[in-house]
Amino acid sequence: MISVCMITRNEEAWLDECLEHLKPLHPEFIIVDTGSTDRTKEIGAAHGARILETTWDDDFSRPRNLSLKEATRPWILVIDPDERIATRDILRLRELTEKANLKAYAFQTRNYVRTKTNGNSYSSDGSYEEEKDYPFFFLSCKVRLFRNGLNIHFKGVVHETVSDSVVHACKPGEFEEADIIFHHYGTDPDLMKKKNKRALYKKLTEKKIIDEPQNPEAFIEFARECLHAGENERALAAFYRAHQLDSTSPYYLLELVRAFFKSDRGLESKSFLEKGIQLDPNNLEYQKFYHQLKSFQNQQT
Repeated sequence: MISVCMITRNEEAWLDECLEHLKPLHPEFIIVDTGSTDRTKEIGAAHGARILETTWDDDFSRPRNLSLKEATRPWILVIDPDERIATRDILRLRELTEKANLKAYAFQTRNYVRTKTNGNSYSSDGSYEEEKDYPFFFLSCKVRLFRNGLNIHFKGVVHETVSDSVVHACKPGEFEEADIIFHHYGTDPDLMKKKNKRALYKKLTEKKIIDEPQNPEAFIEFARECLHAGENERALAAFYRAHQLDSTSPYYLLELVRAFFKSDRGLESKSFLEKGIQLDPNNLEYQKFYHQLKSFQNQQT
């Protein structure tokens, strides 16, 4: 019923457990490898995966789309080797494919980290054993499960998604967010540093803003990578460009305000903060920054 599609490169530390925990779905495993030099391909083959090899050309969408083209089952599940679905949710996921009126599902992902990174971080609450010993996580939402044969495909050289094609493939009522959580461990900064992913993501997000100069989300992605690299001025400029491209979005404006405070330049955020409060008066993070700003101003008087 389900083809599991993933891309790999030197994932021997994660892959065996990932494929094993999906076995209750009785899936077809499709792996597109972009140049592993460890035991990744051997591990995949031991689980009966169909493995295709391709060169890496700084584009995450290309190998992902190759994996989708090779899928033969009615439904496609996209997951990465460093992600897990809770044991209690595996069979619930298969039940989603039995709803005749649905064509695609999005899922929340818990991205686990050791330290609280920003206002979007949450404390692990013990509700899943898959939290392991990670004290914090931040959330993201992605389309992970969809019917085969709908021309759904990935777009974007980095932080790639199928969202655009899902919108075209699904009518109202044919797409929904499922109440199943994906658990992602590879966003931990120590792991990112070990695999040199931060440098790769910065390089690709910089390429993305050149290729998509009118896409505010591309500038947000690049700005975040600049913050990770300690390039605060470039980050602020990119956040500001995202705000210029969509000046009515409280989300992009909040990213800009947050970057000012992260760069110890909170006082310069006043006009943006006031606009953000007007756009989204119930947002608690705007209120938090507003009180910090008032505190800075009082210290100067």
